This record gives sequence, C-alpha cells and structure tokens, in this order.
Amino acid sequence: MTDPPTNERDFASLIKQHSRIINKVSYFYANDKLPFDDLRQEIYVNIWLGLKQFRGDSKMSTWIYRVAVNSALMALR
Repeated sequence: MTDPPTNERDFASLIKQHSRIINKVSYFYANDKLPFDDLRQEIYVNIWLGLKQFRGDSKMSTWIYRVAVNSALMALR
C-alpha cells in the first residue's frame, strides 16, 4: 500500500490518476441544481479532507469512489 498524499503536488497526481472515477460519478449525479463542476469540486474537497482517515483496508480507487458517491449524495440533500 502506498501512503496517501500529504502535499498539493501528490494530491494533484492522485486526482489526475483517478479522474475517470470522479468524472463518472459527477456526471451521473449532476443536475440543474448541482452542476457537474460544482459537484466535482465538492468531491475534491472531501477527498482532501478525508485522506487522513484512509486506513488502507481497500484500494485507493475504491475509497475514492465511495467518497465521490457519498459526496454526491450529501450534496443532493
């Protein structure tokens, strides 16, 4: 397991590596009240804030997917 990123450069690399997952979730949940770009930005923030809680029990891609879906669902409430 690799450690989660702790600086902006590593975080940007992580986001780039997993951008397909984030974009797919954003596209699926985006609507008129919650535009695609706003939702994607919300997901980025939640990933950054949650990195300290990533335990490595799953792959990073699985964790990012769950954060993205949970962020989208919370934003739609």
